Amino acid sequence: MPRTSLSLLVALALAALLTPALAQAETGDRAAFLAGTTSDCPGCDLHGARLKGRDLTGANLEGADLSDVVLHRAVLTRANLRNANLVGSNLNVTDLKFADLTGANLEGALLYQADLSAATLEGANLTEARTQHADFSRAKMGNAVWTGGLSDEAVLVGTDLAGATLTGTRFFKADMRKASLAKAEISRAIFYEARLISADLSGVVAHDADFRYARLTDADLAGADLDGARMLQAWLTGADLSGANIEAANTGDDPAPTN
Repeated sequence: MPRTSLSLLVALALAALLTPALAQAETGDRAAFLAGTTSDCPGCDLHGARLKGRDLTGANLEGADLSDVVLHRAVLTRANLRNANLVGSNLNVTDLKFADLTGANLEGALLYQADLSAATLEGANLTEARTQHADFSRAKMGNAVWTGGLSDEAVLVGTDLAGATLTGTRFFKADMRKASLAKAEISRAIFYEARLISADLSGVVAHDADFRYARLTDADLAGADLDGARMLQAWLTGADLSGANIEAANTGDDPAPTN
């Protein structure tokens, strides 16, 4: 038999032996995690699990499938959730301070009153996530995709959203003081009555965005594309508008966003 064919057969045989062992190990890890004897389960399939109120401080759940999982009021402080699948998960009132959610998929997730202060969500997907009253202060969310979401009265003080895509997301009355949205795509996003004092919006693309009654005092809007943006009674005292096409903005009034 040719040496190449023999090597291939050996490799296939080893794979056949190892696959059941790996599957058994993963099943054991999952069972131990669900039983509460361990907080770590990287790469595990935990779809639909009910983990309400669990203390998972510092847990390693990197790459785990946590879709449709109930983590209501759970504690995930400093947890590793890098590249985790959290689609449709219930994270309402969950403690995620300092958690690492880099590249995580939070599409359609519920994060009402969740605490994500100082968390890392760089490159995360928050499409249509519900984050009303959540705390994202000082979170790192560069290049995140956060489209079509609801974030009414959320706290994003000092949050880094540079280069993020926020198209159509609603930040109604959100506190975004000193937040960085530099070069973000915020077209059709709603910042009605939002507090954007000293925020960095330089180079943003804000077509048809809603800044009515927003506080943009001392904000950096240099080079901002405000074509069609609604600016009725926006507070712009001390704002840097150099190179911004503020003349293309709309200062007319229309109904306020409804809850």
